[in-house]
Formats: sequence, C-alpha cells, structure tokens
Amino acid sequence: MSNFKPLNQIIEKIVNKINEDAVKINGVFAGSGSSFAHWFLTKAGSSKTLLQLDFPYSYSVIDEMLGCTPNGYVNEVVANEFANIAYKRANKLLAPEEKIIGVGCTSALTSEKPKKGEHRVYVSIRSRNEMINGYLKLNKGIRTRIEEEDLVSRFILDQINRFCFNSEDQTLLKDLTSGDKVERKKNKFYGAVEQFFETDKPFVAINKDGHLLDFSDSFTYIIPGSFNPLHSGHKQLAEFIKRMKKSRVDFEISIFNVDKDNMNKEEVINRISQFMGVGTIIISKSKTFAEKSIHFKGCSFVVGWDTAVRILDTKYYDNNFESMLTALDIIKENHCRFLVVGRLDEFGAFRNANDIDVPSGYQDMFTMIDEKRFRNDISSTEIRSQN
Repeated sequence: MSNFKPLNQIIEKIVNKINEDAVKINGVFAGSGSSFAHWFLTKAGSSKTLLQLDFPYSYSVIDEMLGCTPNGYVNEVVANEFANIAYKRANKLLAPEEKIIGVGCTSALTSEKPKKGEHRVYVSIRSRNEMINGYLKLNKGIRTRIEEEDLVSRFILDQINRFCFNSEDQTLLKDLTSGDKVERKKNKFYGAVEQFFETDKPFVAINKDGHLLDFSDSFTYIIPGSFNPLHSGHKQLAEFIKRMKKSRVDFEISIFNVDKDNMNKEEVINRISQFMGVGTIIISKSKTFAEKSIHFKGCSFVVGWDTAVRILDTKYYDNNFESMLTALDIIKENHCRFLVVGRLDEFGAFRNANDIDVPSGYQDMFTMIDEKRFRNDISSTEIRSQN
C-alpha cells in the first residue's frame, strides 16, 4: 500500500527535527504506537526528547491507570486522560519552564477476531496551555495489522509535528484512501481559562467534551469542591443526585478559597482536565456561598457535613453571628438550599446534617441525604496523602 522508502526518509527527517527541538515527550499508548517508539528508540539523540512511553494493553491495567472503568476504551475521552496522565508525570520530573507535551493514544485495529465497529485511533496532545485532538478512521479491511500499526504511528508523529511546528505537511499521511477520515480540533477551554483570569467574568462553564458553554438556563444541582483530585466518591454522588432528583448535576470549583491558597491557571487547567468525559465543571470566582447564590440562583448546593459546618461557623464571618445570618438571608433570598451528605469527622465518627446547629428560621435550607441511601467515605485529602 505504501512506498516505504520515501516514507522512511520523511519519518527520519521529522524525528530528527523533533529531537533538535527543546520539546520533552511523555506518552501513554493503548493498542498501537510501537512503530512510533521504534523510530525514536533507534535514533541517536532521542534520549533528550523521550521521557517515557507507557503501553498499557489489558483492560485491567488501563482501568487501574485511569482510576475507573471507562465507558469504552477507544474514544477521545480516554485519549485525553492518557495525555493528561503523561503530561502530569513529565511535569513532576522537569522544571516549569521546560517545553513538555503529554501524548495519549488509544486505538482499535485489525485483530484475530474481526471487530464489529470501525478501525480507528484517537490521539491527544496536552501541553501547559492547551489540548489538541486528532481522530483517524481507517478504511476497514484494506490493510494488514502491521500496515495499520504503521499508519497509526505516522498519525501520532504527524500530530506531534503539527503541534510543535504548526506544520501543515501532508506527506506523512499521503497514502490515505478515500475511505479513511481525519478530524482535528482543539479543546477550547484552555483559551477560555486564560480569558477568565483576565476579565471580571464571574464564572465559566465547560462541558465534558471540553467545550465552553453559554448558559441561558439556570443551574439546578451543583457539587462544589476543590476536586484535588476528583475521585469515585464525587462521581457516585453526582450519579446518585441525578437519579434521585431526575435532574442535571454540575460541579463547581472556585479559584478563591477562604481556607486555601488561590488557584493559578495551571492548577485550574489540571482540575478541569479531570472532568473530561465526566460532566460539566463550573470555574467561578465566588469566595462564599452567598456570592455563589447570586450567580447560581435557585440551585441546590450538594455539600459534605464538614462544609455545612463551615457555612455556619462564625469564624468565617469575622466572628460575627449577625454577619452569618446576613449571608444565610442572601442565600435564602436567591432561593438556594443545601443538600448535606454525611462525612467522617477527624475522629472517624460519621456525622450528618443532624449534627449541625442550624439557627432558627433557616432549618429548611439544609436537607440531609440519608446515610442508608448514599454514603462514600473516600476523601481527596486521603488520596493525596497516599500519593
């Protein structure tokens, strides 16, 4: 199918060009990419470019890497997550000013047992400020496994070449047929985050596909948090609320926090990336729930017992009880309420809304989610301590 001698020369030229650049590449490839590895590992000078290439192959290994069982293994969401994992690994090893990219690839190619679906590959590239996505649908049944593997590896190389050098060169994929299809795009939220920090916009909302949302309707249920990291408990809670209330559930992170340092752009981008394929994430500038209620009128905030305690703690109101009541009045006037999920306290005792001292006249603003209906004791703090 391919005139391999000219292609080999093209591949060698691009590999040399990448090796001469300052870029550092970390990758996670599932289902293909071995030829890509071969091209670099057999080329002198690649050690200053390649950090690591990980090839998870079985579903159980992929599940462990992702921290969950995905809804399908060959899609853009998984490629994005692989790219994020690769980028974060590299970012821990190198200085902040280094030019780092994480490359994620997942594919379904010819196998012993014919596949019912398309032969396809998704390649995502994550850098400090953006994510680009590439999709290649292969003309099914016209190539051997080795030929498909070669084409996919060239597609990975082509994506990196485009990313690093803004190249529009088509020669790496010059043997594509009319039955093959290529799509490329950028996740727009990276630019949106930049603008968000530079303007007085109160919030920005990004859906699970990485697209900026322009909400004209009101939010209904919001799970606020720092999500450092997002974990199974958050996801399970969102699914539980969806089923119980038969409503959409969104997540929210504030870049300002009364208990923690303010978040920078890189931190926000890292947190957002966790929600790709999961749900809509709102990034806001609201420090308090009184402020949140102004922008998210009529919504119910789903909070843990510990957060509910802080909402009613006068130390967050300059130790002024009347200031706390004023904040509650603002929340009430904006028709917002709290759904409270039980949590373990610092002594390991399970606490819920019944353990909160709510001032008279405000009890109807706090509703407990019964422990028998939902309980998950995992915490982000515990996860961070184990890493």
